[in-house]
Amino acid sequence: MYSVCRRDALLSLTALLICVCAGCRPLQRPMAPPAIPLGRAVAVLDANSEKMSGTIQAAGAVDGHFKVDDARRTYHADGVLFFLEPRYLRFDIKSFGQRQFLVGSNTTHYWFYDKPADRYECQRHGLGADSMAGLPVRPDQFADALGLSLPQSGTEAGERIELVQRVVENHQQLLFLVRDPAGRLLIEKEYWLDRFEPRLVRRVVFRNAIGRTTMVSELDDYRRISETGPLLPHQLVADWPDAGAHMRFRVSRWRMFDNIGPDAIQFAAPSECDLRTARSEPLHDSLAGADR
Repeated sequence: MYSVCRRDALLSLTALLICVCAGCRPLQRPMAPPAIPLGRAVAVLDANSEKMSGTIQAAGAVDGHFKVDDARRTYHADGVLFFLEPRYLRFDIKSFGQRQFLVGSNTTHYWFYDKPADRYECQRHGLGADSMAGLPVRPDQFADALGLSLPQSGTEAGERIELVQRVVENHQQLLFLVRDPAGRLLIEKEYWLDRFEPRLVRRVVFRNAIGRTTMVSELDDYRRISETGPLLPHQLVADWPDAGAHMRFRVSRWRMFDNIGPDAIQFAAPSECDLRTARSEPLHDSLAGADR
């Protein structure tokens, strides 16, 4: 028996050496299936989004870094995220029970709070993002970074949005185009759909007026959260190049809540948002204490 096993091992080793010497090609990922029509691609994503009942909540570990006066600041914390289509968002990041960052958005405002730096920024949708430049997280982009629902073609924030498709290796890109004041079409954002089943969003890219990437997120580890529920990503990695910012959110649990609607405290804009200017003070007490 020993001699037989030894002989088989020698034969396997010989075959491996022959393969290496002959330049055997490494295993490759199968060729991607053909791209599907644009309308069907949108329908696939919409069908998954429709399985989200009310507000969804994600909890997990958050870590990342960003620049502050050319110095690198890192964080390792716990995050709880609430999301309700189309842009209702609350992302509360805490370390040892103490808030570090708060990112929020509703249909009128978006805001960001950095408690250690005592920095608070808020802005109305549609007023431009200049005051958000350099923030470690862009709240006006974060809902899109999740890749859970598609912006609708048509008019948004006073701009005409058009949707086209571009097919690349392993992905088909849904490109959202806007017209600048000169009438030129510019790519504002890209949703990269996997051409392998279940054909969900794997990457989201935002670009500025000259085509430079301002945000890119990578979505992975999609799992169905219940027998009939939606497929949701359990890992989000996002980068904001201009701010030198990087974030990874590893979701340990998704939940759905039918009783949390658009008027819930989770999505309430602080009263300071009406000022439309940046403020260097903590958030309003009614919001800071809303940790549900």
